[in-house]
Amino acid sequence: MQPLRVACAVLLVVLLVGIGWAALQGPVWVALAAMLEEPWQLVTLADLGAGLLLTAAWIVWREGWKGIPWLILLGGLGNVATLTYVLVRGARCRSVAELLLPAAGRARSEATRESA
Repeated sequence: MQPLRVACAVLLVVLLVGIGWAALQGPVWVALAAMLEEPWQLVTLADLGAGLLLTAAWIVWREGWKGIPWLILLGGLGNVATLTYVLVRGARCRSVAELLLPAAGRARSEATRESA
């Protein structure tokens, strides 16, 4: 579990530094307007959107209604929110399976393993 948390922390720092650097280059809406003119940049934004929707579905599946604040953060912060979620939840988990599965799924998974 520790290597995953370290990787997420490093990625979060890299992403925040990149966002800070980009913010110093100019306003985001100017860059977004330019991005909307390029087909590959549109595809890249669609790819990001698909990944964030998948992440949102996973968080709601795992957390239920308690995951709604994370969805709002995902919409505004993108993968900064994803990495923060994994760091926060990972701090309370002993294994990757415990992080990935909702409580009911973990219980079923453990019961299946014990009966095998």
